[in-house]
Amino acid sequence: MCKENILQLDNFLPLDLKLVFCGYQKCKSEFSFGKLINSTYIIHIIISGKGKFICNGKEYILEKNHLFYINPNDLVSYKADKDNPWEYVWFSIDGKDVEECLNKCGIGKNINVIKLDNIEEIKNYIFKMINYNNYTYANSLKLQGLLYIILSLITEQIKIDDNPYIKDNIYIQKAINFISCNYYKNIGILEISNYLCLSRSYFSKIFKKHVGVSPKDFLLEYRISKAEQFIRENNFTIYEISNLCGYKDYSAFSKAFKKVRNLTPLEYKKQYI
Repeated sequence: MCKENILQLDNFLPLDLKLVFCGYQKCKSEFSFGKLINSTYIIHIIISGKGKFICNGKEYILEKNHLFYINPNDLVSYKADKDNPWEYVWFSIDGKDVEECLNKCGIGKNINVIKLDNIEEIKNYIFKMINYNNYTYANSLKLQGLLYIILSLITEQIKIDDNPYIKDNIYIQKAINFISCNYYKNIGILEISNYLCLSRSYFSKIFKKHVGVSPKDFLLEYRISKAEQFIRENNFTIYEISNLCGYKDYSAFSKAFKKVRNLTPLEYKKQYI
C-alpha cells in the first residue's frame, strides 16, 4: 500500500527581509549607548540582568525575557544597571517588507517593549546565527532560515489578545483583505463587521483610528479605484464596470464615481482614454 503526505503552500509569500547584523553583549556596570538614531530595525532580547531603555522620550526599566525594539529613526539610548548589568542578544533586519512583517508578528511602531515567556530557544538560534560567520551562499541560506525561525518563535509568544493595538490591527488587515476579495459583491459595513464578528460601531471606530478614514469611505474609494482601472483597460462598457464594482444600479455608480472624482464615469473615460 502506498502512503503519502502532501503539504500545499497556497498562501506562501516570499518576503523582502534580510539580516543585516546580529550579536551578543555582556555589558559592564552602567555601560551605555546613547543617543542613537538607527537606519535599520533592531531587536534586542535580554538574557540576564537589568537595564534602562529610553525610546523617543519614553523610559523603560527592563530585565531578563524582555524584548526591546528600535524602529529606523527612533531616538534611543540604553544603559546597563549599576549592580546587575544586563546581557543581551540582538539582530538587525532590513528590507521593504520588514515593517509589515513585524506588525503581523505583534511588534510595531507603538510597541517597543514586550515581555516574552521563554527566550532560551530564541537565544540559542541567535548564537547559531553568530557562528555562521563565513560568507558562503550556504551560510546565507542558513542565516535567512534562522531569521524566519526566530521571528516565528517571537510571534508565538506574543499574546495578541492582551494588546488591543495588535488585535485591532489584525482586524484591519482582515477587513481590507475582505474588501479586496468581495468589493464586486453587494457588501457594506454590516457584512464586513459580521465577517469579523464585531459590532458595526466598534469596527467603524477602530478602522477609522488605524486607517484614518471610515470603512464606508475606504470601500467607496476602493471600488472607484477599481472602476478607474477597468475604464483605463478599456475592455468593458461603463454598465459592465458598474456591475464589476458592486453597483447593480448604474445611476448609483455614476453618482458615487462623481462624488469621489468630480467626474462621471463617462466624463472620466473621455478625459483619460
